Amino acid sequence: MSRNTENRIFLADPAATGDFACFLAEKLRPGDIVGLDGVLGAGKTFFVQSAARALGVDGHYTVNSPTFSIMQEYSGRHRVLHIDLYRIRSAQDLDGLGLDECLNGTSITFIEWFSRIGHFKPAEYILLLFDITKDESRSVDIEYEGDRYGQLLARCLEKFS
Repeated sequence: MSRNTENRIFLADPAATGDFACFLAEKLRPGDIVGLDGVLGAGKTFFVQSAARALGVDGHYTVNSPTFSIMQEYSGRHRVLHIDLYRIRSAQDLDGLGLDECLNGTSITFIEWFSRIGHFKPAEYILLLFDITKDESRSVDIEYEGDRYGQLLARCLEKFS
């Protein structure tokens, strides 16, 4: 996958990553899918934690990466689904997980390791590709499929570029 650097934002520190997550989360609605990719430690889970809080997930719940359980559901102003495909090694590993049912439009869904989604890849989504640029700073390349996500991208670039 080639990256379009025209759709890149820079986040100076974890606080900026949290601000970006909150900004995007405020624009999301049930049925939206946010894919996240990047190396370990790039900020994918921190982004989801920040977005979940912005979506009203109760602070008593710890939003962790569901690496071993694969999926975790949270309740906030909307149903929030957090999927982590790190342990997925092949498309066959996805069969039987019920992903098709999870991507049915009733939740705001965050999918870490989105590149591993295989044949379950939705027709429309926004994809955040995290990269570590320095100790605490990150770059995020944003890709999308679907007009709605193009509009979200434009708003993100306007705010964070």
